[in-house]
This record gives sequence, structure tokens and C-alpha cells, in this order.
Amino acid sequence: MARVDQTDLRMRIVIDRPVIGAMHSLQSGNEAVLDPQYSKNRRTAGFQFFRSHSPRA
Repeated sequence: MARVDQTDLRMRIVIDRPVIGAMHSLQSGNEAVLDPQYSKNRRTAGFQFFRSHSPRA
């Protein structure tokens, strides 16, 4: 059941000057790899995702 007082936060991780040809990805848990990307140049690479947050009582 979803809590009424939850807030979704948009988060962003930025990799400044990534290594060309290297794979960058986020990991969920111990094994799941999310949105793998290979850097093709030295420009900034990044990932966006959402996280639900509930204030503590």
C-alpha cells in the first residue's frame, strides 16, 4: 500500500570527463545493471532516476 505522504525525488548522477569506450551504469541490488552506457567522447555522461521518500514519524 502506498503512503499518502510519500514524495518522489528526481536524482541525477553526472560523470565529468568519462573515459572513452568505458561502460558506465547504475546497479540495483547485488546483480541488476540499469541503463548501461558506453562513453563515445569526453563530454559529460549522466543518469537520471526517481526515488520515493517518506518522512519519518
